[in-house]
Amino acid sequence: MIEDKKAYAEALEYLADLEFEDADAHMKTYGLKLIQHLPKESTKFLIALCTDYKPRSKPLVDEASLSGGYREPDRADPDDYIHMFLSNSEQLIEFLEHMTAADVQAKSPDKKAEYEEKIMKVLRDPTANYDKDQTLVICQMLGFRAGILHLWRAQVALHMRAGEAEAALDVCRRRGALAPRLWLDVLWWRSPNNPPATEHLPELLSVIASEKLLSPILVVDCLASISSYTLGDVRKYLTDVLKSESDVITREQELAAKYKAESGKMKTHIHTLQHEPVTFQSSKCAACNRPLELPSVHFLCQHSFHQHCFQSYSESERECPACGTRARREPPPPAADSLHARLHQQHDP
Repeated sequence: MIEDKKAYAEALEYLADLEFEDADAHMKTYGLKLIQHLPKESTKFLIALCTDYKPRSKPLVDEASLSGGYREPDRADPDDYIHMFLSNSEQLIEFLEHMTAADVQAKSPDKKAEYEEKIMKVLRDPTANYDKDQTLVICQMLGFRAGILHLWRAQVALHMRAGEAEAALDVCRRRGALAPRLWLDVLWWRSPNNPPATEHLPELLSVIASEKLLSPILVVDCLASISSYTLGDVRKYLTDVLKSESDVITREQELAAKYKAESGKMKTHIHTLQHEPVTFQSSKCAACNRPLELPSVHFLCQHSFHQHCFQSYSESERECPACGTRARREPPPPAADSLHARLHQQHDP
């Protein structure tokens, strides 16, 4: 019917009435021709064939379902039909979107990991014959991150083998935000004939330093293995690294000195409270600003209150109302100061 009469619509109608095994076998044989002449109808039929196929001549609900049993749905393997869409990218996208939504290829995490490992095995095989650009598009559509990263790294390696360091860096600039490892692939390229040119080193080392992709020791070790590089080529990188480390040390020393001084003041104040008398010199109530009269309440922070004012304004018997109100109005301290405060609230031997 297909080869002789070219009756593609009638052939597709005939396939829809066949049992699963026959429909699958005939689509593997004639599917390419049907997709070429009836792309939308053939794609719709393939989606049904690869999800939960039922012959059109049979009822939608079978006897096993009515009796409470479970029937394993008939599904074709989508991998057997993907190659038929190579000349029709629009229908390929529609087919892959339906397959991804139906989650046919990965019903469980174990099954998904198994498929991903098989795909990566093919991608890593140097003898495998596949279109890398088209494969990259498919990996991006399906969100297959491991495959995307592998293909990006393959692009970098291809440019580096050809001595096209600028093209390799261009890949890094476009993809490096999502895959910083690409910059390291360029740095660690071990071909003595095609190392990154010295004019590319500043950008390469700048990104590695800013993103903290590799320790300076390993960077120097890598560059030392290439005889064409000199100390002058990496002088700015080393100077910037040493300056950054020096700034960090200086900030830490200043912070340590600040904490040490505050700790000394606190210890002195605690010793004074424990061993020396405290004189309360306030003559006015901190709440109503009138002269103090007995009975009155005094706090070690030097705030004093009439007893009735304290009872009216205080939210806690152990907290000074004036200090508590000021603390609630002030913005929260920085994280470092908060840590400092927690440390000093603990017992200091």
